[in-house]
Amino acid sequence: MIPGYISILLLLIVSILWATGWRDILLPNMRTGWTAAVALAIAVLLAFPLWTSPIASEPAVEVHVSAWLLLAASAILLWRTAQDSQRGYLMLCALMLAIVWGSARSLYSHETMFYWMDPLWDMPLLAGLLCGAFTSDSRHQLVLVAWGAALGEFVVALFREGVIHARIGAWEWWDSVAIAFCSAVAVTVLLKAARAVGVWISAAWMYVRGGRSS
Repeated sequence: MIPGYISILLLLIVSILWATGWRDILLPNMRTGWTAAVALAIAVLLAFPLWTSPIASEPAVEVHVSAWLLLAASAILLWRTAQDSQRGYLMLCALMLAIVWGSARSLYSHETMFYWMDPLWDMPLLAGLLCGAFTSDSRHQLVLVAWGAALGEFVVALFREGVIHARIGAWEWWDSVAIAFCSAVAVTVLLKAARAVGVWISAAWMYVRGGRSS
């Protein structure tokens, strides 16, 4: 599959749903202006080969400027929306997500036969499930996915033999981020729907029982 195809496809789907009134269901805590500005800036930056090497001793570890923007935006989002007690918890969750992400990718790089759906999809889907379990706030899910995916690349690089190599912000990386974030949002929506159905069934059952007793 062409790198970046999944990211663009999911972005189009989310944009259509957002424009047709599904924002309050899918991403109720995201502000339209802020989200559109960051997404547009990332799309523009991805058109240019703006790579940086944050570690001077490891020039093979590269981070694209678009990834830096996402990490900075998610850090600001964490600082402005999370309480003091939540920040430590979310940072710990991001670290755990990075360890799981990097370990699974390292395993797939050595042996690809033990995959669930597809080596490209398995880890992002698992990350989305974990994010949905860690928090139901879409803003915090974005923080976990962004930092978990970035730190996970370093974990993968550490497990590799020989030269440490990582490209954070490549199209393949953005595909994983998009899959993980959409999976986390989907898990949250499904849990809310299941909870609402459960409440409705419970209320209907209590109404039926009340009607019979009277």
